[in-house]
Amino acid sequence: MKRYKALILDILLITVLCILVWAGYSCKKEVSRWFTPISLRYTVPISGEKAYAARLYSVKNSDDGVFWPSFWQEGEATLSSEWSSVKTDCVFYSGDASLAWPGQYLYGCAPGSADSAGCALSEALAFKLFAQADVVGKALEIDSETYIVRGVFNGDMFLALLSYGIEDKSASFETIELSGGTGTALRDSAEAYAAASGLGNPDNLMMGEALESIAGILAALPIVITAVFAFFQLFKLLHKQSMLIYNTAVFLVFLFFALLLPRFVEALPAWFVPNRLSDLSHWTSLPASVSNNFRTFLAAARSKRDIEGLTIIIKQIVLSFTACLITIFVCMNRSTRTSENLDRVKKLRF
Repeated sequence: MKRYKALILDILLITVLCILVWAGYSCKKEVSRWFTPISLRYTVPISGEKAYAARLYSVKNSDDGVFWPSFWQEGEATLSSEWSSVKTDCVFYSGDASLAWPGQYLYGCAPGSADSAGCALSEALAFKLFAQADVVGKALEIDSETYIVRGVFNGDMFLALLSYGIEDKSASFETIELSGGTGTALRDSAEAYAAASGLGNPDNLMMGEALESIAGILAALPIVITAVFAFFQLFKLLHKQSMLIYNTAVFLVFLFFALLLPRFVEALPAWFVPNRLSDLSHWTSLPASVSNNFRTFLAAARSKRDIEGLTIIIKQIVLSFTACLITIFVCMNRSTRTSENLDRVKKLRF
């Protein structure tokens, strides 16, 4: 009876662990969507003229693989339909809508970069204004201007996305997301682009690649712990059975990791890998660099978009920490029971 209870407990814990690992990797994908590789933040908004000039600079130097900027800023506006009217938060953007607000669309899509008469609504706001979710193609007034709903994205907050055409110079923006470029998206190249394009030095420069990498490490931790435990148990068993098999297995494992190492290094983000692996100063300063990047994000995070991203990161940390605790408990419990079974077998033999 005791054995069956232990088996049921193992099945329940492993099931919960699988769910947590799946949820952790889902969060990792969410972090990838919500944090762009490079985000420039300005205390004094960038004027429409400067934004247009930066785009012209990108077009003229496109052969050199420079960045392409997308601009956005949060604010408020009054939205009115024939059924309802509400003053709500808005994201005003020019460029790639997914960089301004990477929501998942239930109906339609975000207005394109040349669409200055389109908007997108959250599901909750669509219900408030039209009493239904699928409102693609319907017209509404936003601060006395007529807009057409192009898409509805998921969300229980009241939020609207308003598009400005890439040639529209009437709006100003506090945040710039950089996409494209060649080579690695390094802080130096982003600062050089900001200076050369006339945008000026940003007050905060956030590298989303670091947060994405941390989220990936957190998601993989339970699997790594399980793999280490499995290898340890396997080598322990082989060591008892045959030294020849044990030594062969150890050699094959080291050979496998040696062959895998170049691919693993290529997959790592550029900020993590120095020009020379022997550069000790890089490795000693790496924790401080990650910490500074995260503190910069917390200092600059004041928008709904940032808060949404921070919520996902916190969720990722909680899921990964819980999954690691369950993994360690299952591994230690399994190891203890295996040792007890071996002792019982020895006693029966003698």
